[in-house]
Amino acid sequence: MKQIGKVISINNSVATVQIKRATACGEKCSSCKGCSTINTTAIVNNQIGAKVGETVNFELDDNKILLAAFVVYIVPLFTFIFGYVAFNILYGLAFFIVPFIILKILDKKIVTKFTGKITKIIDRV
Repeated sequence: MKQIGKVISINNSVATVQIKRATACGEKCSSCKGCSTINTTAIVNNQIGAKVGETVNFELDDNKILLAAFVVYIVPLFTFIFGYVAFNILYGLAFFIVPFIILKILDKKIVTKFTGKITKIIDRV
């Protein structure tokens, strides 16, 4: 996945980049009248030395995005179903929560593997 954004802050070798979130209608908001453009931020590795205010290209490997989505959405669902079928609804709910607890514990260790990186500075300040 490749995105374009503007660097809004830098902390050591990590930059916070503001990006314009894609709309569901494909940027034809006047025809659907339901969209509102929302800016969001992403934390990315700043290995090329971008500065605050610069517009940059950054990317994250698609396989990492799919793996992260699988771990956050599918694994808890499977653990819930296993707990419910093997025991009962209370165990299902407990099993549902376990993957999130594990992710919270491992968060600081694995976050760098799922962080994008700035690949190009488009507009310098």
